[in-house]
This record gives sequence, structure tokens and C-alpha cells, in this order.
Amino acid sequence: MENYEKYTIDSLFEAVDPIETAKIIWRSRPAVREGIADPEDENLIQIAGGTINIVAARNVRANVHRSIRIALDLAASGSFVLYLNSYAGMELLREAIYSNLPKDPEESKGIRERVTILSFPIGMMSQSIEDAEEEIYEDKHLNYSSEEFERHQYAEVVVLNSYEFASFSYRDKLELTSTLLKWAAEVPITIVVFTQEVSTYMSAGVPVRGPLGLLTASAATVSKLGRTVRERKLDALQS
Repeated sequence: MENYEKYTIDSLFEAVDPIETAKIIWRSRPAVREGIADPEDENLIQIAGGTINIVAARNVRANVHRSIRIALDLAASGSFVLYLNSYAGMELLREAIYSNLPKDPEESKGIRERVTILSFPIGMMSQSIEDAEEEIYEDKHLNYSSEEFERHQYAEVVVLNSYEFASFSYRDKLELTSTLLKWAAEVPITIVVFTQEVSTYMSAGVPVRGPLGLLTASAATVSKLGRTVRERKLDALQS
């Protein structure tokens, strides 16, 4: 498989940027001001399907609730979701699920069946990332004597609730990031990564410093929540 794209000058201008054509499949409800939904709500989250999405917000506990809500909503729409928990303890995880799961058992049945949760010890996700991959897809021999493989995909959405707590060392973060990019390249999948990094320079399709920048470079959406007035002004100057 080629890991690059070749253009002439003419074909470069004719090419379609996948980031520009990504379809939004989920968005948070905007704040209501004087009875009218604010289309420029600073805390609006948008998730594009079949690509990488970054949600940047400093409050990691709130991010657990946000990530659970996204996971359950996408499962309610029919997607099979793999939820990667790198931060929350059992109590916080249960609280977030209870707050966002429909109380009617019949209404929540399909959601519960379509969500798989993998909880990792803090900072240790990269050591077991191959186990997560097996929950997303695997290649199986067509038969015992064949060398040909058939790919089976089990999850259509992956949600990671804390990029920072998934791994601590630079090497581990690089391995985790490389694996997320590999999944995005190997199968049609929606990846949602929550981070506490709210950098002025973070935007969709633009690399920033460190392993996280590899994800923002490939991301179709970067949603920043809870920015200060100064940060919003700096972001406006960068755009």
C-alpha cells in the first residue's frame, strides 16, 4: 500500500481535500440565548464520520461525560462503538453512563449491545494497544489451507476519553498516535480523541508540536472548549 499521493500541478488543484468533504455525523447542542440557539457557541463539538476528530478541553472529568455522551449517541444511531477509558475510575464511568443512558431498558438495549468498553491502567494503554485493535478489526484466513485473508470489522467508532492519561512517555505517546493513524488508514472508522491540550495553533489539518500534532494534521475537526477570551482572540488571528 502506498503511503503517499502523487500529483501534477494541475491535478493538485483538482484534487478533493477529504477534510473539506467530511460529513458531520454528530454535534452537541448549542447554547440557547434569549430563546435562540447560538450558532457560534464556543463550546460546540462537531464529529465527522470516517475520520479523526479532536475534542480539546481542560476539564478531564467533564471530558469523561462528554465522551460517554458521544459514544452512547452514536451507538443509538446504529454504530458499534469501542470506548477506550484511560482515566475514569469505575464510579465516574458508571456515573457518566447513568447520566446519559436512556432509563427505559427497552430503549437502551440496543445501545448497551453496541458499546464495548476497554479500561486501561493510567499511562499503560500503549502496552496493550494490540488488544484494542482486535476489538476493531482482524484479518482471518479464508480457510485453513489458504494464504488469503478476509478482513472482519467489529467497531465503526472509537472514542478515547483522555489522550494525556493514555500514555506518559514521548515514546509511548508516539506509539499510541501511530496506532490511531493506522486504524484510520486501515478501515473506515470514526475516531474521537479527547485531549486537555487547548493550543492556539491547533486546528483541523494543521500539525502542532509533539505526537498530538500528528493527529491534528489528519483530523477533520478540532473542537476547542472553555477557551479564555485571550485564547479566542489569538485563534481568530490565526484563522
